[in-house]
Parts: sequence; C-alpha cells; structure tokens
Amino acid sequence: TYSESEPNFWPAGQINDITVSPGDTALCITGSALCDAADYDDTDWFRFQFPAGATEVLASLIWSGGVNFDASLWDADPLTGPTALFGGSSSVSPETGSSPVTSGIDHYGFVGCDGAVSTVNYEWILTW
Repeated sequence: TYSESEPNFWPAGQINDITVSPGDTALCITGSALCDAADYDDTDWFRFQFPAGATEVLASLIWSGGVNFDASLWDADPLTGPTALFGGSSSVSPETGSSPVTSGIDHYGFVGCDGAVSTVNYEWILTW
C-alpha cells in the first residue's frame, strides 16, 4: 500500500514516485482529494513501473460519497499527448478498467474528482 502525499500536481512538476518491487503483483494507492464544482481542482499524480512479467493491469477505484471520481493510466508522460491506456468518469464506485501494459517503463496515473465540496478518501487498486 502506498499513501499519496502532497504536493502531487503533475502539470506543476510534482508527482508521487512509487517503487514497485520485482515480486509484487498489486499496488494499492490510498489518498484523499478535495472535490468541488471546478473540474479536478485537487488532482493526485503517480509515476511507477510495472515489474518484469506484468502484461495486463486490472484497476479498481473505490470511494464513498456522491462525487464524480476519475482515474486514468498512461504509458508515457501525459503532458506529451499520448492517449490514456484506460480512464473513466463515474459517480458510482467502484470504477474499473483494464489494459495491456509494458513492464520496465514509466507509467503515469491520475486520480481526481469534482462535485459537491468535500474531501473524499479513495483506494486505487491495480493488480497484474
């Protein structure tokens, strides 16, 4: 389990770097985000590599509260314009997705929310 820490707003150059161990088969990221009417006012960004042997990731974003929570995953710096491997936009928990992945390269993850003003806790669970 990895607990997100602030600051981690990637467009401003801040990110949570996560080390995944070679034998790991899952990553659970826990955190909280401030949701409000403005789209993604508080976003959490992560960078990590899948270990050797990982070929597909299954993801589940879990939260409580009536807000729109989103998670996306890229296999390149999202600021350079690649298409997300998967992403979702839902007000129903859990939000799930899956995609083929390449081990040994940087992957970028994003979690954010909007809706009623509140701080919402989440878990983003990735298994491979």
